[in-house]
Order: sequence, then structure tokens, then C-alpha cells
Amino acid sequence: MLEHFKVPIDDQVLVAEESLHRTVTEFFVKMGETPEDANIAADTLVNADLRGVESHGVSNMLRHYHTQYKNKEITAHANWKIVREKQGTANINADRGLVIIIGHHAMQIAIDKAKQVGIGAVTVYNSGHSGAIGHHAMQAVKK
Repeated sequence: MLEHFKVPIDDQVLVAEESLHRTVTEFFVKMGETPEDANIAADTLVNADLRGVESHGVSNMLRHYHTQYKNKEITAHANWKIVREKQGTANINADRGLVIIIGHHAMQIAIDKAKQVGIGAVTVYNSGHSGAIGHHAMQAVKK
């Protein structure tokens, strides 16, 4: 990881995963996300930190998201929708929502399509930050 993403040892504060997850979920609810989507966002950020991807975890991304919500650069509770769809594919207009949330939904659509026809490929556009995108790919491993 690049040095500028690392938190200096003197500044590090260790927090229990459950407590961090709860706090991050509450942040996203206060920004206007539904409790379900706030939980998805918290999963994405906290798991990035737990996997050692601090560049896309809580300490490096939350302040940016706060600024983007405040400046209306991203949409809370985005009205995302599938705009094109075939048996094995879909294209989602994210309505400027964060892909750390919408990516979860897109991946679930891809998984469902793959179960039905053998392949599922879903693309997302008009979105906010994608975050640690590998988090969503891991959903397929769990299914």
C-alpha cells in the first residue's frame, strides 16, 4: 500500500469490529441512506480495513463521502434502476449513488442471472465512488 494511505502508528486507534460497523452504519443513515443500504456500505468499508485495504476503508474514505454527500456530489438513497437487461446481462444507472452500496445489489443481480443462465454480467454507470470493488466480487464466492 502507498505510504500516504497508511495511518501513522501514533495516530492509530484500534476499535472492535462490531463497534466500528455500528458507527459507520449510523453515519450512512445520517447521510440519508436506508438502514439496509447503510449496513451494506459499512460492510464494504469495514471489510476493506479487515482485509488490509486501508486505502478504501473507513479511515480513508468516510471523510470523503461526508464531503461528497454535503456537496451533493453523490446521491443518498439513490433511485438506481436497470436501464438495459438481457438474460445474462444488465446495465444499471446508479443515479449518482455510491457503488459501495449499489455494487452489492448489482452483484446480487449478476449472481441470480448466473444461476439461471450460466453467466451474469452487470455494469454500473452514473455513480459515485466504487470503493474496494473486490468486496462485491466476494459475494459470488459466498453463494
